[in-house]
Amino acid sequence: MNAPYLPCPLRLLAVVALSFAATTQAARLKPASEFVVKPFIETQNISAFTWDSDASVWILREQSGAFVIERAAAAGQLQWVSSFQRRGNQGGGMLVHEQNIYVADGDAVRWFKVNDGKHLVEQTPWVTPGTLFPSSAHIGALTWAPAGGITFAYTAGRASGVGRVEPRSGRWDVIVKGLSGDFAYDLNGFPVASDLESDQLFIVRHGLDYADGLHNFSKSDLSLPTDKSQLKPRAIALQPGSGWAAEDRGTWLVADAATSTLQQFGEEGERLNQKRNLARWERGATPVDIQTGPDGAVWALMRDESGSASIERLGPAKLIEKEPSTINIPSLTLQDLADLLKGDNAWARDAAVRTLENREELRQARGLHPRTPLAPIVRDTNAPIHARVNALLAVHRAGLLDEFLVETASEEPEPALQIWGLLLFGERNYPTGVAFQRIMKLAGGTNSLNVRMAAAVACRMFVSSTLAVDTPPKAMPIREVFTGGLLSTLWFSTEKSHSAAFDLLYWNAVRPISAYDPGHPIGFFMDDFKEGVPIARWTLELLSQQVAEHTDPLRQEDGVRMMADLKPPRMILSALQGLKKGTPRQAVTPTETSLNVLRQFAKHENPGIAGLAQELVESWEHYPQRSAY
Repeated sequence: MNAPYLPCPLRLLAVVALSFAATTQAARLKPASEFVVKPFIETQNISAFTWDSDASVWILREQSGAFVIERAAAAGQLQWVSSFQRRGNQGGGMLVHEQNIYVADGDAVRWFKVNDGKHLVEQTPWVTPGTLFPSSAHIGALTWAPAGGITFAYTAGRASGVGRVEPRSGRWDVIVKGLSGDFAYDLNGFPVASDLESDQLFIVRHGLDYADGLHNFSKSDLSLPTDKSQLKPRAIALQPGSGWAAEDRGTWLVADAATSTLQQFGEEGERLNQKRNLARWERGATPVDIQTGPDGAVWALMRDESGSASIERLGPAKLIEKEPSTINIPSLTLQDLADLLKGDNAWARDAAVRTLENREELRQARGLHPRTPLAPIVRDTNAPIHARVNALLAVHRAGLLDEFLVETASEEPEPALQIWGLLLFGERNYPTGVAFQRIMKLAGGTNSLNVRMAAAVACRMFVSSTLAVDTPPKAMPIREVFTGGLLSTLWFSTEKSHSAAFDLLYWNAVRPISAYDPGHPIGFFMDDFKEGVPIARWTLELLSQQVAEHTDPLRQEDGVRMMADLKPPRMILSALQGLKKGTPRQAVTPTETSLNVLRQFAKHENPGIAGLAQELVESWEHYPQRSAY
């Protein structure tokens, strides 16, 4: 599809005033006394807004079954760029970088390239693969992912989650399932999400299913606690601090539907404490999106029930009184881009990383990353942690990262660098000795719980090609079980500390291996001392459930035979309870050997064990004629 795109000299000739002048608009946000709100654009049915790489505002609007893309020539004025028929019937999202425009539409991320500075040419859209995402999945908001590619929210009926697509390779992944709100990244690139179902905030744990995969836990067990009761978080964003007081740097902005206020929270450990209310919105208005812009202001997309919408800037008076300025990020030198990574402006840092990813002279360095201005920042212990993290990610996204630099980062005492070192070992997916030695060391009990959770995520990435859906691994056949030593180290690190999130991430790393052959890991639970460890009983129950659901009767038999050697009563009960949970989804006729093991348990001196085993015997003997268990 071709649509006219106006080059710079013609822009002012084609500006269409689609809204009232900014000075006459009535703001929907009512700021606290120390702040100012200034409307930037007001028009109908704004679905999303974003900035391009020279800090110009772009807007996506819904109009009569079509999407309209417009660019803000000035505050209060929009310039038509393109329009096209929609695939879906819900609002979308948009991102713009240099000559590329990405639009979320229905079940696809649509990609447009600016051709010769005059036309938009649609490329083949990326459509969610049915092997990973629910049918009729609708893609919503788009966000740049720190490790590369685009992160997006998706919904499909009652199902929801967060996914990722890599435009260069077309690779898709499901990051998490069961979260249905907004999504943002903190200073060091770690994701936080709001959830409409539970009205809670979450540090997003890669690979988890928050709807159907929490087993004995609940969403509340994994939520990010706050000191604000009855909070109903909707849109969220990180406040980068540029143009604000130093104490505002790295704080969180949360639109609270319970009080119709935009609130600021400070992060202390893994808890958010309210600092103040920044603004209140009028009845009937809804904050659809909150972002921090290139100018450091808070930008809020507000809509009412009629579809009337506005984008409004909030911040200190000295910041808001200035008109937003532009900066041509792609025109900067490599050194200038590297210097932006050290600054306070989150938008500029992110834009610099995206530009470095595509910078040709950086790519020509090939493996000689020490000659670029990025590797020295990674090693600079005096640089801000967020600068070192972004420099590491820029090297990775440019295709210049090697094992030595990942190892260097993972050896740093800073947890953020250790975590990203672990995640990049998994992202790169090279099962080398160095990678496994570093993961093994960081998986040990002397490191922080968050670092050990990242080690579990790295283990998962080596045994499945996606984070949340069990798929064949990329590096080596699953039968090699080459993460076994890492998982054993993680297991024994629980003696120091663990949490609901750690237990679930650990199981997520084990599950693809045990789904292939659940019998082998059951042998790990023969020791009497494990009877007193809750995670041991819980894990054994999940393994036994996989045994019941296995599609190979001989592998199922191997798993049941391993259970015959269990001695501690609580471990036997856990194993039998797992079989019971898996029985409704039993896929094969049990062998006579499997039935005989259950018959022996039915004679156990413990009445609980005997009764549960007898239930299973009666059900398994009648497979497949039995009704639902």
